[in-house]
Amino acid sequence: MPKALSSRLLVRVFTRTMPWVFLFLSIRPPPAGAVRVEVHVVDTLGVPIPARMHVRDSMCNPYPGYPDSTLMSHGALGSYFYMPGTVEMDLPAGVTDITVGRGFEWRPIHLTPNIQSDTILVVTLDHVFDMRSQGWYGGDSHVHTRHEPIDYPVGPEQIHLVALCEDLAQVWCLDQHYEFTGSPHQVSTPEANIYYSTEYRNQAYGHVGLLGLKEMIGVWCCGPGWAAYPMLCDLHEEWNPGWGESMSLAHPQTGADFFADQGWPECGLGRELPVLAALEHLDQLDITAYTNEPDVYVDDWYRLLNCGLMVPPSAGTDAVTNQYWTKPAGGYRVYVKEEFEEQHDHDLWVEGLKAGHCFVTNYPLIPDFAVNSVEAGGILDLPGPRAQLDVSFRIASVLPLEYARILCNGVPAACITLPGINEGTVLDTTVQVTLDESSWLALCVDGNSDLRHPVSSELLAHTGAVYVRLGGEPIRVVGDAGYFLDWIDSLEIFVELRNNWGSEEEHQHVLQMLDDARGVFGALFLIPPGSFELLTPLDGDSLQAGGTVFFDWTDAQDPEQGDRVSYRVHVSADSLFRDPWISPPGFASHLRVEGIPLPPDQTYWWRVVAEDRGGNTTVSTPDKRLFYLVSQTPASVWENPGEDEASAEDEIPCDENEIQWAGQILLRPNPSTGRVWLHMAPGSMEPFRIEIVDAGGRCIFGVGPSGSPKPFGRKDVPGITRQGSGLYVWNGHDHTGRPVPSGCYWVRVLTADRTGKGGGQARDPRGPRVLILR
Repeated sequence: MPKALSSRLLVRVFTRTMPWVFLFLSIRPPPAGAVRVEVHVVDTLGVPIPARMHVRDSMCNPYPGYPDSTLMSHGALGSYFYMPGTVEMDLPAGVTDITVGRGFEWRPIHLTPNIQSDTILVVTLDHVFDMRSQGWYGGDSHVHTRHEPIDYPVGPEQIHLVALCEDLAQVWCLDQHYEFTGSPHQVSTPEANIYYSTEYRNQAYGHVGLLGLKEMIGVWCCGPGWAAYPMLCDLHEEWNPGWGESMSLAHPQTGADFFADQGWPECGLGRELPVLAALEHLDQLDITAYTNEPDVYVDDWYRLLNCGLMVPPSAGTDAVTNQYWTKPAGGYRVYVKEEFEEQHDHDLWVEGLKAGHCFVTNYPLIPDFAVNSVEAGGILDLPGPRAQLDVSFRIASVLPLEYARILCNGVPAACITLPGINEGTVLDTTVQVTLDESSWLALCVDGNSDLRHPVSSELLAHTGAVYVRLGGEPIRVVGDAGYFLDWIDSLEIFVELRNNWGSEEEHQHVLQMLDDARGVFGALFLIPPGSFELLTPLDGDSLQAGGTVFFDWTDAQDPEQGDRVSYRVHVSADSLFRDPWISPPGFASHLRVEGIPLPPDQTYWWRVVAEDRGGNTTVSTPDKRLFYLVSQTPASVWENPGEDEASAEDEIPCDENEIQWAGQILLRPNPSTGRVWLHMAPGSMEPFRIEIVDAGGRCIFGVGPSGSPKPFGRKDVPGITRQGSGLYVWNGHDHTGRPVPSGCYWVRVLTADRTGKGGGQARDPRGPRVLILR
């Protein structure tokens, strides 16, 4: 019996419903106004133990209700404080609500005694599950004890007490230079290891926790308005974490807009996540944090795993213990399985975390999880193409749970209803899962609780992943690879918007890092773009040098989700494209060029090459087309076409067997809304016949030359007229005199044979094409 109570007459009252609670009632009349309530927390052997306590008095007011440095009180979760084993409180008489807990392995106690006089409560907490005896040690990878603004000081002794009250084996205090020694703090004990290290704050790319840091390497860089250099990848490469050291991306999803660039939460957003993971500079990812939006954010972690990137999960709450309105350290924690030692060692803890031998939780425990006996973090290689797997696991929780889900690439492959009862949940089972492709498997359990001790009413535990490779194939979900490629594109825009590089070398270094990461995600795309057709210019078209040229083609479809097709136009003087002019990449199925930078008055071949995000290419159909690039015609030729207009009498029938294609001709304007000028290339023979052919191959208009023994057509029907040497005009009408509809039309030019008549058999009856717009 405590000395302070030795002079009191006490009556011990046992309750049947809660045999672990001993209620001591004083028969001494209480003082006016308030009563003294003394609470002792002990284990089943009667040994006092530290704990976290939540108290609401009979007036529903929290105790103490304000920042108290002695109790390290906080206002979150309806208020809580820490007690080393005993606490004394002055409370108004009446029904008092008290919750006591100590981590996730001890059964929390909730009681509502009606206190009318000075009272002593002895609360016994039962250590239901002993995870340390199985090699599991819970820790919080991101805690602060010295973070502005400071409501009250929290020193090493205080955070050690917090760790004991929360049953945390490992606490990483990321307080920059404060108490940093490069080793565990001297207050550490086998029960609670306290290690002061650093949260490196890169205000452009994200914040990282440097666990196990031995020598200080800096604390921040790259604030808004500064150059976005160096990257977090550079920090990790320079540090090169050794044994017992690792880097974790903290609160990766703060809820900020990606392109917002001010203070918090914008500066804490983990913008570099896909680059860190792709380039193997991310040792683990905090999937839980009070500064995440929401607290538990697994979507991007799942996507990384779906791209074959083996990133372990971690839990860093970012609890600011020196501020009143913060949730407790260790409210989310990561349990790590340590090897080779019976006693906790911080280096082994970090190595187990990096290896993925872990699970994240806010109460439920998963001491066993394996796929064909391979535990979380491991790789299982099977021949494939299909495999049936045994997924075995054990769940242990002092609070009732509802479901366990076996996840395959982030999607439930099996759902098990759990036998949740008031005393909690325990399940040990094996479930068979069939895979048809390389995948990762993990276990997620959930439930609900209205108890005040958990930091959320939604209970959750999530294991690390087991990676199953069938037939040596990588895990590849191309939709998620596309997601991260879009992310990297946005990141490039973000860093370029700052546009204040310290040097061009720094600028190019960042762009190269982004391209290297693109290559990792792009390698998951294996199927090239589908076929696509060239549209314009058509084979034999004439294009004017220095003028606007429109290249057009159909869309190339790509069957892989998340893929994207870009196009490059190739123009070459030879059909092998040995030294082509290549346009910059574009995403539209057309290209407008203001003057092709090639010598005029010669023929060129053109084609389009479609390329997907994996570098897979498809060449257009047809694989090339010919056009003629001509110099600008002197203005006098066009402005003074001449007066030598040909007669127009009977139409000459179109006969495919009597034509001979005549070489190059310039059509302008092309496209046209009416009249089209036809200019024969210098040196060409005068045409014997000019024909207009529609897309179906029908001759809709045909005339012979001026002076021909046969008339051009009916005299009352205007058509193609000669305006000078090698210069003709078509007015856009057919042989009936009606304007032709919108569309593409062939222009065929026939030259005379030796007899002065059209003759011979055409190998290619096509000529240049004109587009008519109505």
